[in-house]
Amino acid sequence: MTRHIQRYVLAAVISPLLMTMAVAVLLLTLEQMLRLFDVVVVEHGPVAVVWRMLLNLLPEYLGLSIPIGFLLGVVIGFRRLSQSNALDAMHSAGVSLRSIVAPIFGLSVLLMGATVIVVGFIQPYSAYEFERLGFLMQHGAFGLRIKAGQFTPIDKNTVIRIASISPAGAYQGIYAERCAARRSCIVTTAERAVWVFSQDGDRQAALRLYNGRQINISDPSAPEGVLDFKSMDFPISRPDAPAFRRRGEMSGETPLPVLARIAFSPTSARNKEYLEDRAQLHWIALQGLTFLAIPFLGASFGIVGKRRGGALNFAISLFVLIAYIQLLKAGALRADGGASPWLVMWPSFILFFTLSLGAFYVAAERPGGFGLRLALPDLAGAGVLPRTKRHPTSEIKPDKKAGGAGTQRRRLRLARQTERVSERESIRIFIE
Repeated sequence: MTRHIQRYVLAAVISPLLMTMAVAVLLLTLEQMLRLFDVVVVEHGPVAVVWRMLLNLLPEYLGLSIPIGFLLGVVIGFRRLSQSNALDAMHSAGVSLRSIVAPIFGLSVLLMGATVIVVGFIQPYSAYEFERLGFLMQHGAFGLRIKAGQFTPIDKNTVIRIASISPAGAYQGIYAERCAARRSCIVTTAERAVWVFSQDGDRQAALRLYNGRQINISDPSAPEGVLDFKSMDFPISRPDAPAFRRRGEMSGETPLPVLARIAFSPTSARNKEYLEDRAQLHWIALQGLTFLAIPFLGASFGIVGKRRGGALNFAISLFVLIAYIQLLKAGALRADGGASPWLVMWPSFILFFTLSLGAFYVAAERPGGFGLRLALPDLAGAGVLPRTKRHPTSEIKPDKKAGGAGTQRRRLRLARQTERVSERESIRIFIE
């Protein structure tokens, strides 16, 4: 029975987890993709560069979306279990909330390992590659920046002028002049042109000209001196881009093994690079340990009352996680400046873990408790909310129409027995 319950709980959590992660990564990617397309159009680079840069951004986006998706997945999963009475059926079968959360801890350990691999091993290389591609695009390695209305020298023998540039990036009104010798020049004009890039990785590119004419100035009277064409490629050699910086000179580009070796080596120089690498190591460790607190926080805020929608629980749990991440980032910046990570970063994790554990204790140990009770304590006792008064059986007043107090007690015991039988039947149906 326990195995069936664990599978059911995992299925209730994994589906919203994957959906939330997919939506988060998609939104982040779309926003960045539009910006990269604008840069590619301005810099006249190939569209394939956009997909390469977006691919190198995925590790960073996964590092952001996995903890948020995991939290929302746990909250949504427990909200469904609570509102469908499945959670009550499990409690009636003797399964405590700790046992229900146990399989989610196994999932959190897997996500913790995946996050450490992504952030500590993959993201340093992808972040460096993203910066390198942007640097090459800015220096014309994927195309030349030609301004409209100006004669632009491509090399010592070639000059190009364009009249205007369309919103899609196509050139209009092209004039190109290429001189191989003092009296041997070829002039080419065309209505429009677009860049064409080779796929084999060499330095060659070409302007594909449409509806133009090519004239050999050295012998214009010859029949072969004038050529009308509908489409023709005008080859252009791309300039050599300057050398890019080495990997590791910027923060976040050092893999986890190197960070650990630098942080724990007694011979490491206590310079700015050492402080940044030490802060990055603590950031990766805390980002992984965060997954140990998320099951407590998500389960406590996912449990809602039968007449409560639980929308406020979503907002508060997400606010707590985002505020915790921002506190970690602020602590990492202070650690970059020389402060001890144990003093500026780890207290945020201790506070977050304590808050999550306290919310889970409220949900597990107090009858009818849920995570919001930790943030909003006994408002009924303070007189803000009306208190629901419970009458024990000994306080039932005799009702002549109902047959007296003894009859009411017997009916109450019968109702409780009927409720237990219905709970056992619901458990049997739930397990089957």
